Amino acid sequence: MAPLTHIPLPLLPVPPSWYPGHMMKFTRMLPSLLTRTDVVIEIRDSRLPLTSINRSLEGALRKWRLERGWDPNNPARRIVDAGPCERLVVLNKRDLVPEWGMEPFRLAMARKCPDQQVIFASWQKPRDIRDLNRTLVDIARRYTHTPELNVLVIGMPNVGKSTLLNALRNMGIKGRTPKAFRTSAQPGLTQALSTRLKLSIDPLVYAFDTPGVMLPFLGQGDKGAERGVKLALIAGIKEGMYEMETLASYLLYRLNVLNPIAPAYLTLLPEGTQPTIDLEELLSQIAQRYGDDKTRSRARPLTGGCVFCQMVERRRWYFICFVRSSKRTGSSFVHCQRQRRRCETGLGEYFYHTRLGI
Repeated sequence: MAPLTHIPLPLLPVPPSWYPGHMMKFTRMLPSLLTRTDVVIEIRDSRLPLTSINRSLEGALRKWRLERGWDPNNPARRIVDAGPCERLVVLNKRDLVPEWGMEPFRLAMARKCPDQQVIFASWQKPRDIRDLNRTLVDIARRYTHTPELNVLVIGMPNVGKSTLLNALRNMGIKGRTPKAFRTSAQPGLTQALSTRLKLSIDPLVYAFDTPGVMLPFLGQGDKGAERGVKLALIAGIKEGMYEMETLASYLLYRLNVLNPIAPAYLTLLPEGTQPTIDLEELLSQIAQRYGDDKTRSRARPLTGGCVFCQMVERRRWYFICFVRSSKRTGSSFVHCQRQRRRCETGLGEYFYHTRLGI
């Protein structure tokens, strides 16, 4: 199989500005909220461990740590230890990335940012939730003079803040607990600071859910354009701000860059197909493999967790479904909403998804 020798970056649009008023309001509130916060949990997406960092919040977090006695010259050293002041970085949705990339990334982040404790987690893995709950409880027990531990959960839109808090409450409170926060596959559902949510009774641990905050400006040139498309692919940006064909073209480019000899999408194509940089050719080959689309054109529209997997000119489909959660069942390619299958892509900066799961 001949490898691709030239993989051009597709033409990407200028990244849109999506910074509604509730995001600006929370950004302004953050310094005052931190004055009564003991632990900050910053949620990021494991699929985009660097792109999902919101650097616009770093200034307030740095000032909070300095006011609580941390050494400005050595982020790992605390000069005055009068009360809890911890920052946890939770890389959520770890079930969507390969295991081999996690430990190298954690070690790299420990060297780069010694003030941050990096934890990989997924609400679908009870062990992860139990470990995160135990971490919060241990911090609370370390400071016996503190009557309660207040946790502030922050992060970019749709990284799973509300879902993770629901899981933590279910793990930390014995018995049946109702779902505390509404969740959605689309970004922007949470638009205000929540009321306190009890995560543990002994010791007392409370948490606040917050609105997801997008970067006010995604950047200039190819770097900013790529950042916007990446966030759109994981539904971090409001749906409809990018054309589906733009997302599909960039995803094809990424998979080709990841493995020019045998890109992961070849499992979707007829046997013996060569890698391609032409999206139209790829879509036609997918339609060819999965048969005539006359019966598929009657399929109900796809909604919910899919970013794209829809018909193109009634005879083509985008080549991958991007479903946020779920495990693979069944064998249907088109009805991805009903079958709830997980497809892995190649988007992370330190590690990539290499199996399409189709």
